[in-house]
Amino acid sequence: MTTHPTALLAATSVEDLLAPQAPDALFARPLPDELATAVVERLKSEADRHWYIDPRISLTYAGRIVSIGQARNDQRQIALGLMARGDAIKMTGSFEQAWNDLEESARLFQSIGDEVGWARTRIGLTLVGVRLGRTDHVFAQAQIARQVFMRHGEFELNLRLSRNMALAQTYLGDYEAALREYSAALLTAQSIGAAGDKHLGGLYLNTAITHALLGHFQEALALCETARGDMLRRNELWHLAVIEIDTAHIARCQGQHRQALQRLYGVIKQTEGRFPQVAALAREHVVACYLSLNRFLEARELALQVLADQAALSDQYERGATLLHLANAEAALANYPAARAALNEAETLFAQLGSHPLVMNTRLWRMQVQYHAGDYREVFHTTAELAHHFKARGQAVEQALATLLHGRAALTLNEPEAASVAAQATLAYAQAAHFQWLRYEAHLLLGQLAERRHKPLRAERHYQAAITTTLRVQRNLTVTLRPSFMNDKGEAARSLINLHLAQGRVAAAFTALEREKSQVWLTFLNHRGQLKWSRTDDDSRVLLEELSRLRAEHHGFQALAQGLLNKRDLPGGLSQSDALAKAFVLEQRIRRVVEQLYLVSGQAFGGSAEAAVCHTEVQQVIGPEDVLIEFYNSGEAWWAFVMTGEALSAHRLAITTETLAARLTQLRLLIEAALRVAPDARTHTSLIRQTQRVLQLLFSALLQPLCSIEPRWRRITLVPYGLLHMLPFHLLYDGEQYLIERSEVVIVPAARLMARPSQPGRTGATVLSHSWGGQLPNASLEARAVQHLFGGHVWNEEAATRRVLAEPPTQVLHIAAHGQHRFDNPDMSYIELGDGPLFADDLMQHDLSYELVTLSACESGQAQVTGSEDLIGLGRGLLYAGAATLVTSLWPVSDETTLELMTQFYGGLRAGHSKAAALRQAQRQLLAANPQLHPAYWGAFQLIGDAHPLSNSPAFSTS
Repeated sequence: MTTHPTALLAATSVEDLLAPQAPDALFARPLPDELATAVVERLKSEADRHWYIDPRISLTYAGRIVSIGQARNDQRQIALGLMARGDAIKMTGSFEQAWNDLEESARLFQSIGDEVGWARTRIGLTLVGVRLGRTDHVFAQAQIARQVFMRHGEFELNLRLSRNMALAQTYLGDYEAALREYSAALLTAQSIGAAGDKHLGGLYLNTAITHALLGHFQEALALCETARGDMLRRNELWHLAVIEIDTAHIARCQGQHRQALQRLYGVIKQTEGRFPQVAALAREHVVACYLSLNRFLEARELALQVLADQAALSDQYERGATLLHLANAEAALANYPAARAALNEAETLFAQLGSHPLVMNTRLWRMQVQYHAGDYREVFHTTAELAHHFKARGQAVEQALATLLHGRAALTLNEPEAASVAAQATLAYAQAAHFQWLRYEAHLLLGQLAERRHKPLRAERHYQAAITTTLRVQRNLTVTLRPSFMNDKGEAARSLINLHLAQGRVAAAFTALEREKSQVWLTFLNHRGQLKWSRTDDDSRVLLEELSRLRAEHHGFQALAQGLLNKRDLPGGLSQSDALAKAFVLEQRIRRVVEQLYLVSGQAFGGSAEAAVCHTEVQQVIGPEDVLIEFYNSGEAWWAFVMTGEALSAHRLAITTETLAARLTQLRLLIEAALRVAPDARTHTSLIRQTQRVLQLLFSALLQPLCSIEPRWRRITLVPYGLLHMLPFHLLYDGEQYLIERSEVVIVPAARLMARPSQPGRTGATVLSHSWGGQLPNASLEARAVQHLFGGHVWNEEAATRRVLAEPPTQVLHIAAHGQHRFDNPDMSYIELGDGPLFADDLMQHDLSYELVTLSACESGQAQVTGSEDLIGLGRGLLYAGAATLVTSLWPVSDETTLELMTQFYGGLRAGHSKAAALRQAQRQLLAANPQLHPAYWGAFQLIGDAHPLSNSPAFSTS
């Protein structure tokens, strides 16, 4: 039996009609006057309250008001419902639809002569109109609405209008006018008692946003915290998210990129479905973070995604702001036409909004593009005008940026006085606002000016200050964020090193170089525990599960792309090219998940920067027959620092970077060619001669100029720089012998690491072997040989899993498996184990403080060198995880040759030889047994790190 709607209404209360589950039938028939009035009033109040909590609920309540009004043919109630709906839709970012509803509501209010009702629609329409570029219209209407409210004594409604007017002025870049409006609104709120109290939090927040945009960071942070308590009490997710975004903006400016990204990712997660407009704004700020971190490709891709989202939201203001970020990314990538196109579109949008300040901001960004493109004269003149303009408007951030750009152009144009004034002004603001990037740039500019004026001590102080600023920031970054951030922060360090070299201060130059190279290694080595992902909190567990799933999918597609699986083994029968494309997409997602794991798990490293090592500390660990050679590229020339136990000298080398790059390319191609032909092929001998010729040219350029100091060294420890990280130094050829025939050869990423005491490990070996589906048949034999000499345990095939690495370290970790270095994406370099690929990030999740780690895997020693001399690859992961010494390969290696070499190498270690001597002996024996064998076959492995013997001579029976 069905209840009749009329009977249903007779038993209905206000609370029944407010219930979320109230059936539509309740609103299909006219409500009695008294009930309708009470219900509509409560529905409108609840709709307004839920704007900042969940606008979907506001939309539900607004729809009920419209239904009630339509059932009763009550134009005022329909108008009220449309206004409520427009205000709710505005919160979702659908501005065009919101505009239509609010305008229709206004028309209905006018039709019944309700001027207060009409004026109420102008409150929401002010913000909607500005976002749609209809500024003049809505501002004129807002002034009329204000007069209506004052005539009728509607002070709270006037307060709401004032707040939206101020926020609109903030959007338009008229920050001083916005602050005046907020100040007046606060006075009104405080004067009307309880009705005004509920608006105080929003006013504090909006005032904070304006102060942040003006560069008044401390005031903004204080206001955000004041507002946060009010928003928490009201559970207003929208406002809490905006507080997080504003705080993230300030954190980014002050060099706290990790905290900024943590906040922004949290906002995106919380607002994705409920507040798409806020989620898009958070992504826009992530773009800004990527730009600050020099992640320009990612910034461009995300900016394009945000622009697509904003197009759906019809948000002209935020679209213009994102276009400015896109232009910055394109300019940094040298895509100048695309950068100018983005700027042109942004300027057109801002002009349509009627915002002269934002048009001027666009001109500043245009000057940044022009500076990248080398148009220094235009930049010099225009930025002077812009700085004056921004100063008059109180826009401290834009003024500082324009002033800095003016100073850079002035230095290039040899206008030292103008450059000095600009740099000093920039530094004063940067120090007051704790704006780290500006502080670095100002000190760098002042150092360059002092050097030009032949004031080396002043230049040195500014370069040191710039370096200290960078070190302070980089210590707050995760291992994933640091490399790109440091890409353009090496200029101050190079300038300081070059200054010392020009003055003949070799020890000071070496110390400065070592400080630059060793800081990152020491920071992460001394805080290894903070590189590990949390596995206890809910966010980390969810991310780890997602990472595991993504990696499993990726592994399948990658195997298919490499021809290791039949396409029938994967859904849809994908082609290899299709699988490769899907693997690439998954890699982007994997990178984002890994980054978030570091963000939610990692802590700031804190404390002061590591003290710079004195060169005499390194000298103390250099043996009497040994030498350390550390290379450096000044930008104009290659240098070699040569250190023995008694002396330190610096030598300028004749080779150019272009020639070095060409030689290394030749060498790589010759090695690849040699590996493709059989050792008994007729072309093999020719390839040996060609390879030796290139290796001899490299020897002549890099080492021969230094050999006159001491023609024979027992051990050569080399610290590469830049391109030289890709050079197999031990294969350099003097015309008669390879370097490894003459001396032990050791590689270290920074000389200071030589002075770190090694930690003795538990005797024995931990050995993993995986034949990669039978393609490495000697892997198990190699594993047994290591166990035979050192004891311990072998985990073979499916038992060789990541779980083994969770065991306490022994002396030796030996992994015999397939490996691949990904030059296009070094973070995805891996070793194939029984439970899938082991990535560099996986390595850092374990305590791998073995005395020796041998990766008997192809390309395990390759790495991508960043601008800050950080090495991204498997080797870095192992060293950060605590390994004292690595033996890794620089290219694919023969299974049979590797077995022979490893047997010889471990035999030497067991006999008590140093690690360097054991590897040298093994390679020499292979060469002696096969003197006509190309070095590609016997010379792939190099030793990185501590060269000394194992701490305890093994005492295991070989029976």
